[in-house]
Amino acid sequence: MSVNAARRSACATKHLSLSLARLLLLTIVLIAYASLYPWHFHAYDHQSSPLLVFFHAWPARLNRAAAEDIAVNVLVYLPLGFFAFAAFAAIWRTWVAAIAALVTGIALSFSVEMAQFFVVGRISSVLDVASNALGAATGIAAGSIWRAHHHASKSPPRTDAMFVIACWVLYQMFPFFPHRGASRLISTSPAIDAILYFTTVLALVPVIDALGGTTRRRRLTLTALVLLVPLKVFILMRNVTIVELVSTAAAFAIALLAPVRVRVAAVVLGIAVVVHGLAPFTFQDRGQPFSWLPFQASFGSDWAPALLVLLGKVFVYGSLLWLIRESGVRLAVATMASAALLAAVEVAQIYLPGRWPEITDPVIALILAWVFWSLPPRQSEVARTLPR
Repeated sequence: MSVNAARRSACATKHLSLSLARLLLLTIVLIAYASLYPWHFHAYDHQSSPLLVFFHAWPARLNRAAAEDIAVNVLVYLPLGFFAFAAFAAIWRTWVAAIAALVTGIALSFSVEMAQFFVVGRISSVLDVASNALGAATGIAAGSIWRAHHHASKSPPRTDAMFVIACWVLYQMFPFFPHRGASRLISTSPAIDAILYFTTVLALVPVIDALGGTTRRRRLTLTALVLLVPLKVFILMRNVTIVELVSTAAAFAIALLAPVRVRVAAVVLGIAVVVHGLAPFTFQDRGQPFSWLPFQASFGSDWAPALLVLLGKVFVYGSLLWLIRESGVRLAVATMASAALLAAVEVAQIYLPGRWPEITDPVIALILAWVFWSLPPRQSEVARTLPR
């Protein structure tokens, strides 16, 4: 290998390592925030030492509630293991990176479990650490597969587009467990939802186009993603409405008959977000309190429906941010535009009955901007910074 080739390889490795390190930092911050919520601390009120209480805090039996907690903990720590391993493997040997990633996951889990002894409403458990370690180990395995594929591929797909598609799949298929019983198709649904269903499918088209490939391949990919909508009737806790099916089918037909421009998709999706956020437009004279604590409504609800709502927002706001950026706008400007739009909707919801106005949606936009900024850069972007 020549000197210039070695320098280029080292520079590319540095870019990848920094990108993954930023994603790892974001994952750690989000886990710590969620684990210590609502951030109301109290004095230690046990007779024995925290370690003794912790190692005896094992559930008497593994029922459905315990199984759900294990599943949530595994899912939460899976990205931690993935990003930790991928970041460490960029600078260390594979086995060292795997051990360091697992130690990072266990150390973070143990630290937040100890801190939860002083948080109101939180219960520390050694089972949580065990399931978190399992999630980190699963993420390490997934990271090793991704790393092997990334190095073997001569032209890796665009990670930003793949991230948006992954958000769509997670939103449609969560919680991934099949429903035991008859399928459910609901006929009643707010007509205003049709606009959002329609535009979210249209938003998928430019994202799929960004991955490249033949027209036939792109259409097959869109078909596979759209078919996830009716498949929700077989997923636990999920419902499908006639409005959603009709709106999805209409958007799919338009996508097959005519090209969907990036700027057009960005505009219609932005309009749909505003209309959906302000519906039914029955404003009242007296405003309601505005919550400045991010994710307060989510943490105050049942975890499964709340997580489903968050996944939907991540896909919609992530698509909006991606489309604005893909239109030729810098990420910083696209972020400010998306966050300002969502903040304006939340402020207007102060005067809408039945709404919970809070800072969460603009915060989600900022988090997504961090993700897009941190994702491994495109090959062309790396090439501009490499020494010649």
